[in-house]
Amino acid sequence: MHRYHNAVTMLIFILSLATIQNVSADKSLVVGLYNEGLQPFSFEPGNPKKGIYLEILDEVMKITGDKYQVQYFPYARIAKTFSQGKIDIDPGNSSSWITEEAKAFSIFSTPFWHYREALFSGTDNSDNDIRGKIVGTIRGYHYTGDISVASLGYIPHQSTNEKNQFKMLVGGRYDYILSGVVIAKYLSKVNGFTVKAIKNFDPTPLSFRLHSSQKDLQVRINKALDILLKDGTINRIVGKYIDSEED
Repeated sequence: MHRYHNAVTMLIFILSLATIQNVSADKSLVVGLYNEGLQPFSFEPGNPKKGIYLEILDEVMKITGDKYQVQYFPYARIAKTFSQGKIDIDPGNSSSWITEEAKAFSIFSTPFWHYREALFSGTDNSDNDIRGKIVGTIRGYHYTGDISVASLGYIPHQSTNEKNQFKMLVGGRYDYILSGVVIAKYLSKVNGFTVKAIKNFDPTPLSFRLHSSQKDLQVRINKALDILLKDGTINRIVGKYIDSEED
Protein backbone atom coordinates (compact mmCIF):
# COMPACT_ATOMS: atom_id res chain seq x y z
CA MET A 1 0.00 0.00 0.00
CA HIS A 2 2.91 2.33 0.88
CA ARG A 3 4.55 1.73 -2.52
CA TYR A 4 1.24 2.32 -4.28
CA HIS A 5 0.77 5.61 -2.47
CA ASN A 6 4.28 6.75 -3.43
CA ALA A 7 3.64 5.82 -7.06
CA VAL A 8 0.41 7.80 -7.13
CA THR A 9 2.12 10.79 -5.52
CA MET A 10 4.91 10.68 -8.10
CA LEU A 11 2.39 10.45 -10.94
CA ILE A 12 0.52 13.51 -9.64
CA PHE A 13 3.81 15.42 -9.39
CA ILE A 14 4.80 14.51 -12.97
CA LEU A 15 1.37 15.53 -14.28
CA SER A 16 1.63 18.86 -12.43
CA LEU A 17 4.98 19.53 -14.09
CA ALA A 18 3.45 18.82 -17.46
CA THR A 19 0.87 21.55 -16.87
CA ILE A 20 3.60 24.04 -15.89
CA GLN A 21 6.17 23.44 -18.62
CA ASN A 22 6.39 25.74 -21.60
CA VAL A 23 5.83 23.69 -24.75
CA SER A 24 7.48 26.30 -26.99
CA ALA A 25 10.68 27.13 -25.12
CA ASP A 26 12.88 27.62 -28.19
CA LYS A 27 13.45 31.33 -27.58
CA SER A 28 15.72 32.27 -24.69
CA LEU A 29 14.40 34.80 -22.22
CA VAL A 30 16.66 37.77 -21.51
CA VAL A 31 17.63 38.24 -17.86
CA GLY A 32 19.10 41.64 -17.03
CA LEU A 33 21.74 41.88 -14.29
CA TYR A 34 23.80 44.71 -12.85
CA ASN A 35 27.30 44.52 -14.37
CA GLU A 36 29.12 45.12 -11.07
CA GLY A 37 27.12 42.44 -9.26
CA LEU A 38 25.19 42.59 -6.00
CA GLN A 39 26.91 39.82 -4.08
CA PRO A 40 25.64 37.28 -3.17
CA PHE A 41 22.41 37.90 -5.09
CA SER A 42 24.31 38.29 -8.36
CA PHE A 43 27.93 38.41 -9.48
CA GLU A 44 29.82 40.32 -12.13
CA PRO A 45 30.51 38.72 -15.57
CA GLY A 46 33.27 36.11 -15.47
CA ASN A 47 32.80 35.25 -11.80
CA PRO A 48 32.37 31.46 -11.44
CA LYS A 49 29.70 31.98 -8.79
CA LYS A 50 26.18 32.38 -10.15
CA GLY A 51 24.51 34.01 -7.18
CA ILE A 52 21.15 33.55 -5.50
CA TYR A 53 19.04 35.01 -8.32
CA LEU A 54 20.40 32.81 -11.11
CA GLU A 55 20.54 29.67 -8.96
CA ILE A 56 16.85 30.09 -8.12
CA LEU A 57 16.08 30.85 -11.76
CA ASP A 58 17.92 27.67 -12.83
CA GLU A 59 15.63 25.62 -10.60
CA VAL A 60 12.56 27.48 -11.86
CA MET A 61 13.51 26.82 -15.49
CA LYS A 62 14.04 23.11 -14.80
CA ILE A 63 10.36 23.01 -13.92
CA THR A 64 8.96 25.40 -16.54
CA GLY A 65 11.15 24.21 -19.44
CA ASP A 66 12.10 27.80 -20.33
CA LYS A 67 15.61 28.90 -21.25
CA TYR A 68 17.36 32.17 -20.47
CA GLN A 69 20.43 34.17 -21.35
CA VAL A 70 22.00 36.80 -19.12
CA GLN A 71 22.86 40.28 -20.31
CA TYR A 72 24.76 42.69 -18.06
CA PHE A 73 24.08 46.41 -17.86
CA PRO A 74 25.17 49.45 -15.88
CA TYR A 75 22.63 49.99 -13.12
CA ALA A 76 21.03 53.05 -14.75
CA ARG A 77 20.51 51.24 -18.06
CA ILE A 78 18.58 48.28 -16.67
CA ALA A 79 15.42 50.31 -16.08
CA LYS A 80 15.52 51.91 -19.55
CA THR A 81 16.25 48.62 -21.35
CA PHE A 82 13.46 46.89 -19.43
CA SER A 83 11.00 49.64 -20.40
CA GLN A 84 11.90 49.04 -24.06
CA GLY A 85 10.90 45.37 -23.75
CA LYS A 86 14.47 44.17 -24.29
CA ILE A 87 14.68 42.53 -20.87
CA ASP A 88 12.15 39.81 -19.98
CA ILE A 89 13.20 39.19 -16.37
CA ASP A 90 14.62 41.64 -13.85
CA PRO A 91 15.48 39.48 -10.81
CA GLY A 92 15.15 40.65 -7.25
CA ASN A 93 12.82 43.59 -7.56
CA SER A 94 9.75 44.92 -5.79
CA SER A 95 6.76 46.99 -6.85
CA SER A 96 7.63 49.41 -4.03
CA TRP A 97 11.00 50.15 -5.65
CA ILE A 98 9.80 51.25 -9.08
CA THR A 99 8.04 54.36 -10.35
CA GLU A 100 4.36 54.58 -11.16
CA GLU A 101 5.31 54.89 -14.82
CA ALA A 102 7.32 51.65 -14.65
CA LYS A 103 4.42 49.80 -13.00
CA ALA A 104 2.46 50.22 -16.24
CA PHE A 105 4.72 47.72 -18.05
CA SER A 106 5.77 45.56 -15.07
CA ILE A 107 4.29 42.45 -13.48
CA PHE A 108 5.76 40.49 -10.59
CA SER A 109 6.18 36.88 -9.60
CA THR A 110 5.31 35.44 -6.24
CA PRO A 111 7.91 36.72 -3.72
CA PHE A 112 10.71 34.18 -3.28
CA TRP A 113 12.73 35.94 -0.55
CA HIS A 114 12.89 39.27 1.25
CA TYR A 115 15.38 42.12 1.36
CA ARG A 116 16.04 43.63 4.76
CA GLU A 117 18.23 46.65 5.30
CA ALA A 118 20.08 47.40 8.53
CA LEU A 119 22.49 49.88 10.04
CA PHE A 120 25.80 48.11 10.71
CA SER A 121 28.82 48.96 12.81
CA GLY A 122 32.16 47.28 13.38
CA THR A 123 32.17 44.89 16.34
CA ASP A 124 34.31 47.28 18.43
CA ASN A 125 31.69 50.01 18.17
CA SER A 126 29.06 49.72 20.88
CA ASP A 127 27.61 53.23 20.48
CA ASN A 128 24.14 53.07 18.91
CA ASP A 129 23.79 56.86 18.64
CA ILE A 130 24.78 57.76 15.09
CA ARG A 131 24.20 61.51 15.43
CA GLY A 132 27.23 63.31 14.02
CA LYS A 133 28.82 60.03 12.87
CA ILE A 134 29.87 59.14 9.31
CA VAL A 135 27.50 56.63 7.71
CA GLY A 136 28.38 54.97 4.41
CA THR A 137 25.64 54.63 1.79
CA ILE A 138 25.58 53.62 -1.87
CA ARG A 139 25.44 56.35 -4.50
CA GLY A 140 22.09 56.54 -6.27
CA TYR A 141 20.46 53.96 -4.01
CA HIS A 142 17.06 54.56 -2.44
CA TYR A 143 16.81 53.11 1.06
CA THR A 144 13.43 51.92 2.27
CA GLY A 145 13.89 52.41 6.01
CA ASP A 146 13.49 55.60 8.02
CA ILE A 147 17.11 56.66 7.62
CA SER A 148 16.78 60.33 6.73
CA VAL A 149 19.67 62.58 7.70
CA ALA A 150 17.20 65.08 9.16
CA SER A 151 15.73 62.58 11.64
CA LEU A 152 18.92 60.72 12.59
CA GLY A 153 21.49 63.50 12.29
CA TYR A 154 24.36 61.51 10.76
CA ILE A 155 26.93 62.59 8.16
CA PRO A 156 26.31 60.66 4.91
CA HIS A 157 29.15 59.54 2.66
CA GLN A 158 28.52 57.71 -0.61
CA SER A 159 30.38 54.68 -1.98
CA THR A 160 30.14 53.39 -5.53
CA ASN A 161 29.29 49.80 -4.46
CA GLU A 162 28.90 47.52 -1.45
CA LYS A 163 32.44 46.10 -1.56
CA ASN A 164 33.98 49.58 -1.32
CA GLN A 165 31.49 50.48 1.37
CA PHE A 166 32.65 47.58 3.56
CA LYS A 167 36.32 48.37 2.99
CA MET A 168 35.68 51.88 4.27
CA LEU A 169 33.96 50.52 7.39
CA VAL A 170 36.69 47.98 8.14
CA GLY A 171 39.37 50.59 7.45
CA GLY A 172 37.81 52.99 9.96
CA ARG A 173 36.75 55.59 7.36
CA TYR A 174 33.08 54.98 8.17
CA ASP A 175 31.57 54.70 11.63
CA TYR A 176 28.52 52.85 10.27
CA ILE A 177 27.09 51.64 6.98
CA LEU A 178 23.58 51.07 5.64
CA SER A 179 23.40 47.73 3.85
CA GLY A 180 21.23 44.74 3.09
CA VAL A 181 21.48 42.01 5.74
CA VAL A 182 22.21 39.20 3.26
CA ILE A 183 24.87 41.32 1.54
CA ALA A 184 26.50 42.23 4.86
CA LYS A 185 26.57 38.65 6.09
CA TYR A 186 28.05 37.37 2.82
CA LEU A 187 30.76 40.03 2.52
CA SER A 188 31.67 39.52 6.18
CA LYS A 189 31.92 35.76 5.64
CA VAL A 190 34.13 35.84 2.54
CA ASN A 191 36.37 38.69 3.76
CA GLY A 192 36.88 37.40 7.28
CA PHE A 193 35.57 40.35 9.25
CA THR A 194 32.51 40.79 11.42
CA VAL A 195 29.92 43.54 11.53
CA LYS A 196 27.05 44.09 13.92
CA ALA A 197 23.49 45.12 13.02
CA ILE A 198 22.42 47.82 15.47
CA LYS A 199 19.14 48.81 13.79
CA ASN A 200 16.99 46.66 11.46
CA PHE A 201 14.39 47.98 9.06
CA ASP A 202 11.24 46.30 7.76
CA PRO A 203 11.84 43.68 5.03
CA THR A 204 10.74 44.12 1.43
CA PRO A 205 9.49 41.05 -0.51
CA LEU A 206 11.74 40.11 -3.44
CA SER A 207 10.21 38.94 -6.73
CA PHE A 208 11.15 38.45 -10.35
CA ARG A 209 9.97 41.54 -12.23
CA LEU A 210 8.65 40.55 -15.64
CA HIS A 211 7.70 42.65 -18.60
CA SER A 212 3.91 42.99 -18.82
CA SER A 213 3.97 41.10 -22.13
CA GLN A 214 5.05 37.97 -20.22
CA LYS A 215 1.83 37.06 -18.39
CA ASP A 216 2.02 33.38 -19.38
CA LEU A 217 5.59 33.29 -18.06
CA GLN A 218 4.37 34.82 -14.80
CA VAL A 219 1.94 31.92 -14.34
CA ARG A 220 4.64 29.31 -15.03
CA ILE A 221 7.18 30.96 -12.73
CA ASN A 222 4.66 31.31 -9.90
CA LYS A 223 3.75 27.62 -10.06
CA ALA A 224 7.42 26.66 -10.05
CA LEU A 225 8.23 28.99 -7.14
CA ASP A 226 5.38 27.47 -5.16
CA ILE A 227 7.07 24.07 -5.51
CA LEU A 228 10.55 25.40 -4.67
CA LEU A 229 9.37 27.33 -1.63
CA LYS A 230 7.52 24.34 -0.24
CA ASP A 231 10.31 21.79 -0.76
CA GLY A 232 13.02 24.01 0.79
CA THR A 233 15.07 24.47 -2.40
CA ILE A 234 15.23 28.25 -2.09
CA ASN A 235 16.29 28.11 1.56
CA ARG A 236 19.08 25.70 0.58
CA ILE A 237 20.28 28.03 -2.19
CA VAL A 238 20.43 31.05 0.12
CA GLY A 239 22.11 28.88 2.76
CA LYS A 240 25.03 28.26 0.40
CA TYR A 241 25.97 31.93 0.65
CA ILE A 242 25.13 32.91 4.23
CA ASP A 243 24.96 30.88 7.43
CA SER A 244 21.80 32.53 8.73
CA GLU A 245 19.70 35.62 8.13
CA GLU A 246 18.37 35.78 11.65
CA ASP A 247 18.62 39.34 12.93
